[in-house]
Amino acid sequence: MTPEQKYQYQRIINTLIKQRKSKGLTIESLAMTIGTDTKTLGDWERKVKEPRLFNLLCWCEALQVYLNAQLNDGEF
Repeated sequence: MTPEQKYQYQRIINTLIKQRKSKGLTIESLAMTIGTDTKTLGDWERKVKEPRLFNLLCWCEALQVYLNAQLNDGEF
C-alpha cells in the first residue's frame, strides 16, 4: 500500500487547503478558529498526521463547507 492510499482523507484535505487559500486565511487564523494549534493543522495539511473525523468536521465548519459521505458496496 502506498502512502497516498494509506491516507484516507487526502482528497478532502486537498480541497480544504484550496478553500483556505481562496478565502485568504492563514494556517494560524484557521487553527485558532478550529481550536487546535498551528503545528497540528500544518501536519494535517502536509499529510504528516491524519485528523480525527471530529477535527475534520470542525475544519469544514470553519471554512463553511459541507462534507458528504457516500457509501459504495465493499468500501467504507
